[in-house]
Amino acid sequence: MRKQKNDYFFMLSELANYATKAAEMLKEIFIHYNPDQIEATFEKMHEIEHEADTKLHEIENKLAKEFITSIEREDISTIGKEIDDVVDHVEDVVLALYMFNVRSLRHESIDFVKLIHTCTEELNVTMKKFKNFRKSDELHQHIVEINYLEEAGDDMYTKSLRRLFTDGSDTKEVVVWMEIFNRLEKCCDQCEEVANVVQNVVMKNI
Repeated sequence: MRKQKNDYFFMLSELANYATKAAEMLKEIFIHYNPDQIEATFEKMHEIEHEADTKLHEIENKLAKEFITSIEREDISTIGKEIDDVVDHVEDVVLALYMFNVRSLRHESIDFVKLIHTCTEELNVTMKKFKNFRKSDELHQHIVEINYLEEAGDDMYTKSLRRLFTDGSDTKEVVVWMEIFNRLEKCCDQCEEVANVVQNVVMKNI
């Protein structure tokens, strides 16, 4: 019986590393915010996004040539694309800072990026545990934790918008920060989306 040539679980874990790397950079950007460096910072973030795209393309190209895979190739492809979308959403936050020429940050946003970083770290662990999903219950625990963190993100989003609309901010700031908070929330939502897809794949294969 022919065996698969490539370890797609490992490759998906490598892809998840880029999500954590991007979120780590996002956290550092917000904690040490320098509006005069945002263009250069965005370029660095784009490099991470490009590296993630390259890894996704590598997975897709190898899948196309693989005779047999340990789980359905469509599932591997879907998980890869969902992880790559996490990196895209993180990059979109920095793009908003650049496009809108944001000169100062709202303090809630710093808490938000810390939460996003925690989400991606949990996602990273989830993808490392994925390979042994038939032998261990640990994977489910991490998926549950990602769902919990996403709910915390929803709560943070609601409270951040409430404060934005009640603290006397001018119209421009409201418009800009509504968009930024939307993009921050999407980062958490996308981590949960990956976790949900992984959970569905597990249910199909046990």
